[in-house]
Formats: sequence, structure tokens, C-alpha cells
Amino acid sequence: EEHPEEKSFDFSETYMFGKFNNFCIRLDKLTELLMITDIYMKLGDSHIEGIDVLFGRFNTPLSALKKKSYDPLDQRKPDFDYDFEDFKKQVQEIQKQLQTLLNERFAAMPTTMQALDLLERFGRLQISELNLLEKYKEAVQMFVRDLQLVQTEYNEQKENPPLARDLPPISGKITWSRQL
Repeated sequence: EEHPEEKSFDFSETYMFGKFNNFCIRLDKLTELLMITDIYMKLGDSHIEGIDVLFGRFNTPLSALKKKSYDPLDQRKPDFDYDFEDFKKQVQEIQKQLQTLLNERFAAMPTTMQALDLLERFGRLQISELNLLEKYKEAVQMFVRDLQLVQTEYNEQKENPPLARDLPPISGKITWSRQL
């Protein structure tokens, strides 16, 4: 029922919930910071050559962010916002350097097995921004090339394969085919 003599309860949603919304936005940023930290701290546990330098580059801005004297939960002060954006830019640069490291190491792998081992070690980092899927596709292409080389060698030498010195012809051919 409506009572004409009662005043309606009018209020500004922005005034009532604006601070709460800003606080929720700040909490989202802090959550993102913790997720980034959790992901990139794994660099310190990795034994991939050259990754320790990138871990140091990650630790520097993280330490600087930890040393700030302001309260990151105080959404009224924009200092954290500026520092967090700077931190994210530095993390993006580290991510690019990490991708470059992966690309360089992958290109230097002489065998498919070594390339797959490298990809597995980078995969353990669980950094989704790394382009591992493309590298796995390249590893499959490397494997296909290896198979084609073995097939060509087999077809060229199957009638008269090179035999080890002290082996009879049949077991020499079997040994040769297993070495392919």
C-alpha cells in the first residue's frame, strides 16, 4: 500500500555504491597482481638456461611494488593504479623476452626429441601467453622431416645396406634397419 504522507526513499546509487564499486575494481587489480606473481614466480624454479635473468627482471618491479608505503586497498588513492600499470608493462616486456628465449632455444635444437624436451620444460611454467602450440606444430614438422629422411635412406640402401664388420648379412641388415 502506498501512503501519501510518507516520503519516498530516493538516493543516488552512485553515491551509495560508487565507493564499493571502486573497491571491487581495486580488488580485481590485486587479484590480477597475485595471479601474475604466482605464474611468474615459477621462473625461479626453472632450470632452463637463461631464464634466471628473466626471473631477476620480474623480481625487480615486484620488489619495488612491495616496498611502496601506501595501502593498496585504499581505492581513493590512485598511486597503486599507476604502479600496477607500470608493473604490467614490465611483465609484458618480460613475456616478450621469454617468447624470444623460447624461439631461440627451439631454433637451436638439433633433434626432435630435444625440441620436445624443451617444449615440455617451458610448458611446466604454465605461462599461457607463450606460443607453445605453434612450437609443437613445428616439432611435429621436424618429426615428419626426420621420418622422410629415414624413409629416403631406407629406400636408397635397402637392397645393399652398410653392414657392421663382424656381423653376418642377415643380422647386419636387421641391425642396420634398427639404427635407422
